[in-house]
Amino acid sequence: GVDKALHFLLFGLVALCMHFATRGRMIGRASLRVPMAIALPIAGALAEELAQAWSPHRTADPLDLLADLLGMLVFVWIGRRLTKAAPARATA
Repeated sequence: GVDKALHFLLFGLVALCMHFATRGRMIGRASLRVPMAIALPIAGALAEELAQAWSPHRTADPLDLLADLLGMLVFVWIGRRLTKAAPARATA
């Protein structure tokens, strides 16, 4: 279970940092808009799992990918809550 928890935590933290760095930007069309902070890391996580599936020394685990996605969703949600609660700064 530690492996799944680390996937959740590490990919979640990546998504949180990307949320702040991209200022919550979304990508996609009007009907399907996805936070950039989720779309980019999940593409990397998917590539990692595919590489593990093709490696004779590693095994792919779809539950790792699920833990990655859940971590990203939770941490981006937290990031949205934090940025929504942040007081607006006056510009001089």
